[in-house]
Amino acid sequence: MHGDLHTGSIFVTPESTKVIDPEFAYYGPMGFDIGAIIANLLLNYAAQPGWTEDGAARKDAEQRLLQMVSDIWREFEARFRQLWNDEANDPMATSPGYQDLYVARVLRDTVGFAGCKIIRRIVGLSHVADIDTIEEERIREEAERKALAIGKQLVLNNRSVQTGDDILRLVKQASQPFEGAVL
Repeated sequence: MHGDLHTGSIFVTPESTKVIDPEFAYYGPMGFDIGAIIANLLLNYAAQPGWTEDGAARKDAEQRLLQMVSDIWREFEARFRQLWNDEANDPMATSPGYQDLYVARVLRDTVGFAGCKIIRRIVGLSHVADIDTIEEERIREEAERKALAIGKQLVLNNRSVQTGDDILRLVKQASQPFEGAVL
C-alpha cells in the first residue's frame, strides 16, 4: 500500500494514472489507502461553502465529490473482483462466498479508515488546505464541524456498511444539520 495516498499524490490523464511519493509504502490493509482518498474528497466536500458562494454551483461541486467517492469504491470493487477471478490461485479464493466476505471487510475497513483520516486532518497536526485556508473564520469552523461529523459517523458506523452506497448515506446523514445553514 502507498501509506500516504491523497488527491495530491495522484495524477490522472485520459491515458494513464500515476501515483507519486511512495516513501511511506508498507504492507497493510487495502482499506487504508482507499479510505485516505475518500477522506480527502470528503474533506473537500465539507469545505465547499468556503470556496463556492453560489448555492447551485456549490451543490453541483458537492454532488461531483460524492459521485467520485461512489465511483472510487465501485471501480475498486469491480477491478478487484476481476483480478481475484482471473489471477487468484489460492484454493481458499474459490470457496463459495469468500470473495464477498473479503470485499465486505475491505469496504468496512475503508469506511473506518476514511473516518479516522478525516478526524485526524481536523484535530491532528496535519490539517488540509481545503479547510484551513478558508478565510472567513465562521465558515471555516462550520466546515471543520461538518468534517468532524462526517468522520465520526463513518467511524461509529463502519461495521454496518454493506455497499458503497452506504458511504454516501452516512455522509448525507452527518451533513443534514449543516444543510441550509446560512454561511
